[in-house]
This record gives sequence, structure tokens and C-alpha cells, in this order.
Amino acid sequence: EAGGGREARGVEPPRPAVTADEVSFRLHALLYPRDNLTDVRDGVGSLAEQAAYIWFTREVEAGAFLNGAGAAAGAAAGGAATPPPRSAREPFELVPPAVPRSPKSALRRRSSERAGAAWAASGGSSPPGGKTSLSGSPALRVLSAAAAGRVSQENALHAIQLLLFDVLDFHAAPEPTPEQASLPDLLRRRGGAASLFSLCVLYATLARKLGVGLQLVRLSPPPGRTLRGPPFLLALGPAELFIDILAAGRLRTLSDLAQFLDGGDGDGGAVGRLSPAQLRAAAKPLDQRAVCLQLVRESEASSASVGRLAHAQFWSAQRELLEAYLRE
Repeated sequence: EAGGGREARGVEPPRPAVTADEVSFRLHALLYPRDNLTDVRDGVGSLAEQAAYIWFTREVEAGAFLNGAGAAAGAAAGGAATPPPRSAREPFELVPPAVPRSPKSALRRRSSERAGAAWAASGGSSPPGGKTSLSGSPALRVLSAAAAGRVSQENALHAIQLLLFDVLDFHAAPEPTPEQASLPDLLRRRGGAASLFSLCVLYATLARKLGVGLQLVRLSPPPGRTLRGPPFLLALGPAELFIDILAAGRLRTLSDLAQFLDGGDGDGGAVGRLSPAQLRAAAKPLDQRAVCLQLVRESEASSASVGRLAHAQFWSAQRELLEAYLRE
């Protein structure tokens, strides 16, 4: 518009959304203003790079199956190649595990066999000298999570799961200390016990770096039912998948949420009668104000639990100011 647009009419432009990790950093700066958090922000980038590498290898594994031996087997059977089924032991595993480490000769032999199968499936013959080539097989494509389908997104989440819970050994603490509730401290420690909510924030931060948008949700049981599961989950958009951080990043479907909402009869009978609409309503999204308030509450509670009364009083005052502001 001419004449300056919205600002000329006195309308304030929308403010950019503040991410949950940035809220956590700013709250940390209230108590430690001289800590510039440069190493912490670099640590986020480092973890994101490691997760991206794990994700890339899983995408390559899936692509190698579809473009190599899996495609040849499907063509020989007169049908399309299908990915391997989910593991009965761990349903999260969507593609075969990485090839076990072995001597280079064995790896070369497996690569040659896959290349030969792909070449035969494409209708070609082996090149002179008995050597094989991948030139006849479809080109391998690795897409970003934003452009890929559900399987690619789940592979990205699985990469974060492997990094945080298997490699770094993060786990939720039932009664976190202030250090375990602080995201900067988690990033500096690179592992160990942490508060459930801070782990959710860390997981969502890494997912955002990989291009997968997750929503923090609070699980609130309907009237007459009791929460018997994690109070916080991460939701994956329209797919209605939820990441259970308390269970080391396991994926849950909408119907799985019923097991966390007990009807009081002890056998889960009333839980099974919850409709999908009730289950969706029980998973309430948290906006940045609710995230900020929860972080302040955790800082207050964790400080009081270890006897840091001055810090607890500081966070109590911040919480009261924030709650008064949100009520206006």
C-alpha cells in the first residue's frame, strides 16, 4: 500500500514467533546475564549436524533397497518392490538396520551383488569382464524432510531418537534439578538425566533444524479420567503421530493416547470408549506463552526441590508477573 502501509495507519506489524529453545535461552539470561550462550548455540548446530548425518544414512539405506536388490526382487516377481516390514521388536524401525561392519572385501562383494541385480532388473547385461554397473538402475534421490513423505519424516525423527537416547543417553528425570531443567545445561552436558519438558524442547529444536515441524502438546485427560502417562508430547502435524519422550522417543498414534487416560475402572475399559475427537481434544497444543510459563514453573519447582530458595523466589516472582500478564 502507498504511504507506508500498516505502520502508517498505526497498526503494529505481527511479531515473529519465538521458538521454544530461544525462550529457554532468554530465561537463562535473566538469571545469568553474563553468559552469552555462544557455545550452547553452537552445540545445537553440532547436534543437528549429527542427526542430519544419521538421517541421511537411513535415507540412503531405504533408497538403496528400493533402487537395488529390492527393486530387482520385485521385478522378478512381476510386481513393485516393497520396503521391508516394521520390526516386531521395535515398530519404530522402518528400514533395515545399517550393514554390520565387516572386511572391505565383503562390503565390495555385497555392493557388486546389488549392482548386478539392479542392472539385470533394468534389462541390461553385465559389462565386459564380468563387472557390474549401477548406470542402469534408477537414480537415488534423497529429499529434504519438508519435501519428503511420511517415511522420510519418520526417518528424520528416528535419527534424533538414536542420537539423543542411544548415543547421548538422555533420559527423563522424575524430579529434575535446576541443571536438569535448563536447556543450556543439557546442551553443555550432552547427555544424562533431564526434565521431560526440556527434553521435549531439545527434540523439537533438532527436528526444526532438520525441517520437520513439531508441536509441543500437553496431555489433559477428559473429566472423570486420570492421566497415567507423560504430561507432554510432541505432535507431528496432520499425520497425528506423537513422540513420547518419556519412552525414549517412541512414536505413538492417536489411538495409543487412550492408554495414558485411565477411566478409573482399573482395566482400561472406559479408556477404550474415548472417541478420536476426545483424544484430539486431550492433546492440547502449547503456544509460546504457555511454553514460557511452563519453563518458569519448572525453574521454580526445581530450585525449591534442592533448597535454592533465593532462586525459587526469583522464579516465583517471574511466574506471578507472567500469569498476571497472560490474564489481561
